[in-house]
Amino acid sequence: MDFMFKLGIVCILIASVSQSGLSEPFPPRFDTFPFPISLYEGCSNRTLATITARGRNGVITISANDDATRAKVDIVDARHTTTGGVDSTTVQIKQKACMDRETEPSWYLHLLAADKLKEHIETLLIFILDVNDERPSFTSNFYKVYVSENTSLSSEILRATATDPDNGMGGVVRYTLESAALYGNTFGIDAYSGSITVKTELDYSKLKFYEYLIVGTDEGGLGLKGNATLLIMIQPIATAMTPHNTIASDNFMFRYDSTSHVMVVILQHTCYVYIASDTESVDLHTSHGIHQLEIKLITMVYSTSATYVTLSHDELTALSKSTARFCNRVGWTSHKLN
Repeated sequence: MDFMFKLGIVCILIASVSQSGLSEPFPPRFDTFPFPISLYEGCSNRTLATITARGRNGVITISANDDATRAKVDIVDARHTTTGGVDSTTVQIKQKACMDRETEPSWYLHLLAADKLKEHIETLLIFILDVNDERPSFTSNFYKVYVSENTSLSSEILRATATDPDNGMGGVVRYTLESAALYGNTFGIDAYSGSITVKTELDYSKLKFYEYLIVGTDEGGLGLKGNATLLIMIQPIATAMTPHNTIASDNFMFRYDSTSHVMVVILQHTCYVYIASDTESVDLHTSHGIHQLEIKLITMVYSTSATYVTLSHDELTALSKSTARFCNRVGWTSHKLN
């Protein structure tokens, strides 16, 4: 019996493909990204950081990744190099917006590194340190107090309060009273609590009212000041109010335009415009002059016999552009005091 054998040869083809040809390209990376930075608040064009990104997919660009970052910084002085197949880009991050710790204690800068294939995002964190740049602010700009002439010595008639958002000693407020020599030391204030008390006997027949400037000074290096006006009305025993210490305070705000010599009193969505005389304009460079003019304007505003001329937008702009920008608001009115 004949047998036939068939020999089959199987060839196996082994294809070798380099790993680099199939691997996913890596995105660029920041290799000199700093740890959180601490900087003092303020306005500047200083360099906040120098950033480098590296990759293997061509030239790298570094940019801000969102509008908030673009509003705060500029990214400048890009330098590109290629060494051994590695692409590198270095940039400087320059401050553009003002840093204000009281409104935004930290900046989060979102930075994008991108080449022709991939991109990568990192966040640069900046802690903003405090500078003593805020003045003390009183809870009211004007206090009016009614006090009986038989009020006992050391009695508290008012406790003034001012706050300062600065950190440390810059946020600590000390209080003083300023007045004309006529009023002497009839009333005093505690430097730390703001408590105002009677120091000498009152006599309605001699003085019917007292005017003071309450000054709050912070204990930071600059000693920044804020103030409020205090008007103390003395009442005779026969008509003294009950209770004898009744506080009526209005939230007055004062703005002065030194260019046009316009002083404006703002009260309850109303601007009362006053044109300072040459003498008053000079006096406004002193705290006493400011105090005297503020009292004068408050008296004019409270006058029941006064009639005021209403100012249009154009009329107010002609007097003072800065005052017009502040007072020309929906629902607000402007009156001319003189």
